[in-house]
Amino acid sequence: RKLNMMAISTVKQIIENIPAPIFAYNKHERILFFNKVVAALFYDKKLPIPEMLHVWNIEDLFDNMTKELHFATIQEGKSHELKYSYEHGSIKKIFIPAKFIVKLETSEEPYNVIVLADIAPLLMQMQMIAYT
Repeated sequence: RKLNMMAISTVKQIIENIPAPIFAYNKHERILFFNKVVAALFYDKKLPIPEMLHVWNIEDLFDNMTKELHFATIQEGKSHELKYSYEHGSIKKIFIPAKFIVKLETSEEPYNVIVLADIAPLLMQMQMIAYT
């Protein structure tokens, strides 16, 4: 039991410290967990984090949200063609999503995990290379 609690604690700390937004939601689109990077996106825009957080609350963070970009409709795996734009003041980020479906032995239903990778630095680097 102690080993199981240590493993769970370690996984939580790893998720919290990954420098990319990560969140999970169930079939009702209710957020099960999110890391501190997602919380920072809310804080930067001075938006409150609702007690009952849903997928659409996270979607409200992005400036270019369309029907095709809804997290519940994207396919499993990395989606290079989907880009989520986040801007607030001097902060500009462009995220591409990776979606995973997780089914635990102890859970009755699977849930979805979304990891957002910021590609804005890569795009800027590619622009710099193109200019030289």
